[in-house]
Amino acid sequence: MVNTNNNTAPMKAGNNSLKESLKSITPAELESHGIIQHAGRKGYICPACGNGTGKDGTGAEINLVDGVQITHCFKCDASFDNIGLLAEHFNLDAKND
Repeated sequence: MVNTNNNTAPMKAGNNSLKESLKSITPAELESHGIIQHAGRKGYICPACGNGTGKDGTGAEINLVDGVQITHCFKCDASFDNIGLLAEHFNLDAKND
């Protein structure tokens, strides 16, 4: 969808309300939009290395750490917050504001 309202400034990655909205996305919402995928029995497929597609299906796990939802892979040791997951999925640099 294209924003045709010229009076509205474009959203930037540094926009605090946008960041807060992205941080509150649930694992079910991430999965329904194809950002993460459930692994075989439990956990999720790691977006960085793809671990979790084997028979044990234990690639990445989502935990709440200090109020921030973190996805952590047990194979490659990558960790992502929701913004990092979106950046990885869309091949973006999450560090740029």
